Amino acid sequence: MARTCTICVHHRRDSVDKALLRGEQLKAVARRYGVSDDALGRHRKHMRLVIAKAAAQVEQKDVGIKLFQLPFLSVELKGNGTLFLSGKRR
Repeated sequence: MARTCTICVHHRRDSVDKALLRGEQLKAVARRYGVSDDALGRHRKHMRLVIAKAAAQVEQKDVGIKLFQLPFLSVELKGNGTLFLSGKRR
């Protein structure tokens, strides 16, 4: 049985995902949120797969698709291939 991603269930996942989407270095993000580099690398890898699958769907349908929604972060892939991030301040 596959194990649940520790980053996906992390209480600060929204902040972690924002940092990854900004392109921050894994070691710095891992240290800041108290997670392992390996777990963060695996999380980034499967998040890329989610984005790639959504991109393929968008190309077929030429519409925007919401990739994921968190309390303070929303990521949407637009029909032109751009990622749209929106967030709320706490």
